[in-house]
Amino acid sequence: MKKTLALVALVGLAAVHGGSQPVYADMYASAVTRVHVQINPQIAMSANSQIWELGSVQNGTFSVAATWRVDANEQYLQFCLEASKLYKAGDPNSSVLPIPLDQTPPTIEAQHGGVGGQAGPASLPWSANSGEQVVNGFPVAKTQSVVLESSDAGNFSQNVTTTVSWYLDPTAQQPTGDYYGVIKLMGLIPPQPGQPGS
Repeated sequence: MKKTLALVALVGLAAVHGGSQPVYADMYASAVTRVHVQINPQIAMSANSQIWELGSVQNGTFSVAATWRVDANEQYLQFCLEASKLYKAGDPNSSVLPIPLDQTPPTIEAQHGGVGGQAGPASLPWSANSGEQVVNGFPVAKTQSVVLESSDAGNFSQNVTTTVSWYLDPTAQQPTGDYYGVIKLMGLIPPQPGQPGS
């Protein structure tokens, strides 16, 4: 009788523990999320020299070709320019008449690109309605704007050269001395299609 009971007990245990595999919770899990950033348009500009020395000039028209470093993460940039007369001792309030700007429009030329992507200087005609503008204390005249396209797709990182001229009247008997003025180049990223102002 005891042997029979022992055998029944063993069979019962086998049915409980050996008849099915143990069930465990998952040992691994994963999930995925997305990351989003936005790169905004950026432009940086600096003059390659703080002053452009022309030395001694004679009567008539004389010019300065000033170079600027321009870096932007857009292929198209819009430029305009402001320039002053040349004042004796750099004093706009001097009693000596300044050397006036020449009426010939300034030009702007990109190192790699141009208007419509074509290389070569582009004209910046003087604006007839620039209003009263002052840069570093100097009254300035302003040009119209022009859009230049870089030959490098997606960015504009290169030197830009602007040429501005003044006219020294041979009959003016301009007093000797040092004369100073300013040039200011302005660049902006044009609105993209579908944006306000485009």
